[in-house]
Amino acid sequence: MKKGFAVKEMLLLVLILAAFAAFAFPRYFWESEKKRAADMDALLADVQLAQEAFARMNGRFTAEWGALAPLLSVPRALGVLYRPVEGTPAEMYFTFMGPHGKPEPEGYIVRLEPAPGPQETAFVAARGRAV
Repeated sequence: MKKGFAVKEMLLLVLILAAFAAFAFPRYFWESEKKRAADMDALLADVQLAQEAFARMNGRFTAEWGALAPLLSVPRALGVLYRPVEGTPAEMYFTFMGPHGKPEPEGYIVRLEPAPGPQETAFVAARGRAV
């Protein structure tokens, strides 16, 4: 009696694993992208709430991230890192924490623009990905 697997058995095993991977991996990446979009929506809603809180305290909206940073709560809760975009003080670059505590290479740029009127919001978001 021989020990081990025959070539046909190994090929069948590889075929089953490949079929599983063909269904599982796209679903995993789709779910992770869906979660990232939901986290970004929560982040944008938090920026809007921070703008409204700033307007209640000061009577106007702001286009400066320095004034909004203390009012933001979602980036800390979701593990989102943010930093100013170089050369543009009204833009902030947000990126999510990836596996092993490292930031992901792609993120989002959110832009604050001055409001045209005193009662209008200064919040404008660019939801596209940035490298």
